[in-house]
Amino acid sequence: MKSWAQLTLPRRIWLPWDELEPSAARNLRLRFHRSFRVRESASARLYVACSGDYRAWLDDVLLKTPSSSLPSWRSMHIYPLNLTKGEHRLSFETSAGDQKQPFLLANLDWAESGIPQRLATDETWEMVLPDRPETPQRNVWGFDGVWAEPWGMPCNAPVDFCRMGSGWQTMQAETLTRIASIAHGAPALGAAIGMRPDGRLEIRPPQPFPLGVPKLENTRPRLEWYRTREAHSLINNTWLELFESRCPHIIYDVGSETFARLEIRLHSGGPAIIAISTGESLNEVKHYARRVTDIFELKDGESFATAPTGFRYVKVMVLSAAGEQAVFEAIEVQHISYPDACPWHQAEP
Repeated sequence: MKSWAQLTLPRRIWLPWDELEPSAARNLRLRFHRSFRVRESASARLYVACSGDYRAWLDDVLLKTPSSSLPSWRSMHIYPLNLTKGEHRLSFETSAGDQKQPFLLANLDWAESGIPQRLATDETWEMVLPDRPETPQRNVWGFDGVWAEPWGMPCNAPVDFCRMGSGWQTMQAETLTRIASIAHGAPALGAAIGMRPDGRLEIRPPQPFPLGVPKLENTRPRLEWYRTREAHSLINNTWLELFESRCPHIIYDVGSETFARLEIRLHSGGPAIIAISTGESLNEVKHYARRVTDIFELKDGESFATAPTGFRYVKVMVLSAAGEQAVFEAIEVQHISYPDACPWHQAEP
């Protein structure tokens, strides 16, 4: 029986950029669509990453785009959907925005009789140009996969994205338990932090709370994905300087340097604003202005998964909580590794 780990990963789909002049591509709108069949009614989840602004339709019904402080190419939007038995049509309209070329990366996941199903963006999708009705419908160009630079794998991607398209890359999950340091913030203002015997983390941020999270622009310098992530983290860390001395936080030690992503789930006390930073040393995760930092809001029961990166230390800070305190499930680190015998590995004679 097929498992989720055996499903095909989506590909970024494009219009080949050599077909248009650069001046025409800048203001380009593309409409991608694909028909599919569902054999029984099911609950589904739609994951979307896009280079700029976009709109999505299921059976010509416009879907409400989730609110997020992160650009959609940096963190996938997740739509819960209900599918009825029969034929369906999934459509997207994208714009180039500040990018030279608009792309779409999406997958719709559901199960039929317990067997996982996935509709993923690939070369079988079709495309039209809404502003150019004289242009015929054609197949898209499946350019690259979920790991390819300069975009990289986004936050909040399904866990099976932690493998390569060929399936030989592995992921091993581990619960964070080793504490490197704890800062209690400003207890006089109500700040508190503690760990339950079951591993759940309790953090009560001091008031007043920030009104929201910093808004990151969708701009990404072409072919410089890593610099954009660094620029976004600099914005986040500069904003955090206003709160770090008064907010409680905890720093975990993974034990050694790793390439991984983190998943954090809010149990209760939400909605809450959370900041997660990673670094290769304690000084980096505490003070370095360009350390990798994500700031986001979670409601009770919601989770957030970071994009994979290299680190050893993890810093978790809570800046607001609608309840008396924010309570988190044990934080999971998902190590991504390569087997000793890679497909291109040649054994020594």
